Amino acid sequence: MDMTWRGVDVAQMVSIGKTTGEIADMAGSSTVAVRRALARRGLSPNLPEASTVRRIAEEMPPREAVEYLLGVLEEVAPAVSGDPSEIDRWGVDWTSSQRLIVSTLFAASPEAVPSERLWSLLYAARPGDDGPDEKIIGVYICKIRKRLPPEHGQIVTYWGRGYAFETADQGVAGTPNTAAQEGATSHA
Repeated sequence: MDMTWRGVDVAQMVSIGKTTGEIADMAGSSTVAVRRALARRGLSPNLPEASTVRRIAEEMPPREAVEYLLGVLEEVAPAVSGDPSEIDRWGVDWTSSQRLIVSTLFAASPEAVPSERLWSLLYAARPGDDGPDEKIIGVYICKIRKRLPPEHGQIVTYWGRGYAFETADQGVAGTPNTAAQEGATSHA
């Protein structure tokens, strides 16, 4: 599939960490259009740092700020909505933060989700609070791994890239898989 949209290589922009707002500026379009273009290409948008969301919205004209903030909400809504999903059928009583992380990783599977994005999902909605150190995501992952039923999958660490959810049929329970052979470390 062609990853160029309005003259911008959106796959490359996402891979280097550009947000939907930054891609929209490059393409001369709206953030809503960028999110749709990314979705059609199977790409997940990058979320800005928590403190950046507020600053960006404050610098925009009111209509654009509303569109931008609605876009941010649309990006995080599936993970925080509380709607029943596959992970809710696993019999684990997740905390809200754990559920957010697991559902985000599960939805992105088999792609890796950067820890910065997970941090933003947890702490972006806290205006005036910088939140804890980004290393807190590793603590959450450790606790989630202990509670995650192995028959449903595992969380794989891709050093320098983030975390990915690997379902049971993708190679858990000691079966070799490509991700593990390419330098991924898994902790079941």
